[in-house]
Amino acid sequence: MTNRLIETSDFRLLIPEEIWLESEDYDLAKQLSEIEGNEEKKWQAYINLLGMFALERWLKERINDEPVERFLDTIDTYGYLQQQGFKFCLLTQEDFLQEGMIISKPLINHSDYLAHFYVAMEVLEEEEIAIIRGVISYDKLSQLSLPKIENNDYWLFLDYLDPEPNHLLMTCKYLEPSTIILPQNLVNQVKDNVQETIVNLSNWLEDILEESWQNLEQLINTDAGLNFATRRLSEEKKIGKFIRLQMELDEQIFVLLLTISPTEENKLRIQVQLYPTNNQTYLSSGIKLRMYSKSGKLVKEVIAGKQDNYIQLPPFSAPKDRQFKIEVNLNNSSIDETFRV
Repeated sequence: MTNRLIETSDFRLLIPEEIWLESEDYDLAKQLSEIEGNEEKKWQAYINLLGMFALERWLKERINDEPVERFLDTIDTYGYLQQQGFKFCLLTQEDFLQEGMIISKPLINHSDYLAHFYVAMEVLEEEEIAIIRGVISYDKLSQLSLPKIENNDYWLFLDYLDPEPNHLLMTCKYLEPSTIILPQNLVNQVKDNVQETIVNLSNWLEDILEESWQNLEQLINTDAGLNFATRRLSEEKKIGKFIRLQMELDEQIFVLLLTISPTEENKLRIQVQLYPTNNQTYLSSGIKLRMYSKSGKLVKEVIAGKQDNYIQLPPFSAPKDRQFKIEVNLNNSSIDETFRV
């Protein structure tokens, strides 16, 4: 065997905090991961749940058997636990070969997704083991200058995390949650500190529209120079809004059009389209139409070519109370709208 010098960073590999997974963990994870979405989302939810159950058991065993509360609303991207007022966000992966992980922007700057601690969990499903790879508190995470990657997400290096989980235990045992201040009214910087408005799509079926949203006939009757024609089925509602993107030298205006209709499964079928205005035949090349989940994960994206007179996201069905965000982006200028079914 070849001997080599052991550096400090190697301790992460030599003495990891391993937690055995139990058969009950697998059964419950399979049951709760049967969510709406593709197989990739279901698998991520499954892995997140295994990591959640392992960390939950580890916390209870070491902190006076105090109860732990689960939050499953965003389980297809991240899982959350809460114990004694401390909130934990799980950053779960199947491996950490790249020595880091992607974290969504809302985890750092949106009050709904903040946590006192962010815990990197590695789940080895076949080996039946979950490993705590490191922990970082919100106050330290928010001070880091993290590199941005695609979709405005960040890359968090594993070296930024504390590899000793006992430090987490000491904080939870002897300090109060107020020691780590979580901003309660922190708003996404893209919003320019304007409170987010959530558009209720179910109200549209009753012809109740939020301000600045108009039905198709009203849009066509404006003097905006719209060059589109659509057909409507009897139960469909076509509602749109003028979207203004402030560019360096001018302002570009588009129409964001949503077509909704009820389904037999008590869901809404939703189609999202983007059209040009001002008698323009084509959209600006490169403009992006994106859909994000409530947790901030990019779900769908379409990019306009040189001669696209409109672009649209693939239609989808969503159950009541499902929330998502639509973003229009051109040359680093963007605007978004949040919707709830």
